[in-house]
Amino acid sequence: MKRLFVIGNGFDLHHDLNTGFNSFRTHLKENYPEYFDFINNLILEHNPSFNSDDWNHIEDEMVCVTELDYDYMLDEAIASSETDMDKASYWNDIQFNADYFNRDLPNFKKCFDSWIDNIDVKSHNADININFKKNDCFLNFNYTDTLQQLYGIDDSKVLHIHGKKGYEKVFGHNVYSEEPLRMSTLTQEDYDHGIEDDWRIEEAKAILNQIPVLFYKDSETLIGEHQGFFDSMSGYDEIVFMGWALGEQDEVYMNQILAQVKTNAKFSVVYYSGDPAAKLKYQTFFKSHNVKNENVNYYTWGDVWKIFN
Repeated sequence: MKRLFVIGNGFDLHHDLNTGFNSFRTHLKENYPEYFDFINNLILEHNPSFNSDDWNHIEDEMVCVTELDYDYMLDEAIASSETDMDKASYWNDIQFNADYFNRDLPNFKKCFDSWIDNIDVKSHNADININFKKNDCFLNFNYTDTLQQLYGIDDSKVLHIHGKKGYEKVFGHNVYSEEPLRMSTLTQEDYDHGIEDDWRIEEAKAILNQIPVLFYKDSETLIGEHQGFFDSMSGYDEIVFMGWALGEQDEVYMNQILAQVKTNAKFSVVYYSGDPAAKLKYQTFFKSHNVKNENVNYYTWGDVWKIFN
């Protein structure tokens, strides 16, 4: 029987890796205190009642960058700039002020990458109840190399759909946003006739327009880039979801999986027993996509051995 394992952060947490959001916040506070308040408040300002350790919830919250008041930020950049054009042109005041709103967001990504790249997998142990087979394949939503380090899985068997340690990583939301600030539409003919825009304002707009795309995941494009892998799912007899939270931002992947698998394919879901909502989320999703109950089995991590028995 050919099986595909879909791996989420719950898999790493099961192996006692500190890969939850609260561990990231601790890392921030200890190593990047200058960024901690900004990044922490970015989430809490958008949702003051937020209290979660799940990355899928964090990605949902990152949609807030598409909802910022960009007109206000541009107005603030202009109002706080030097009004003397000769002096302002030298100091690039408007662009500098616009960059104030943008400079800390890339640090979120910088700190996140640093944290992931320094997670030590080798000091942890494999679960003796998990016995992957030679022909098993893996769709891995984690950036860590737990499968390779603890279970000896060859890299060729693992698709790190969002990137991995030491390489570019994809993190964020799937809400596409047009440029919030419309750039100048003046043509060369307009300039020839003496019509001008303030180039400082246009550059400030370009700086601010980078913000909403900074955490845009663009999962549709990622699927397209790996379409061959997803097409191959028609050859699997069973799909096993291990610690994958099926967050709102990742439903596009589940839709693709269900569109490709055999009509009689079996599904197994491994979830944390302390989070019954995780099981309910899958049940609701499968029901809405007409997956028969008899084709799905649910296991807590304590019963994971049954999948490999």
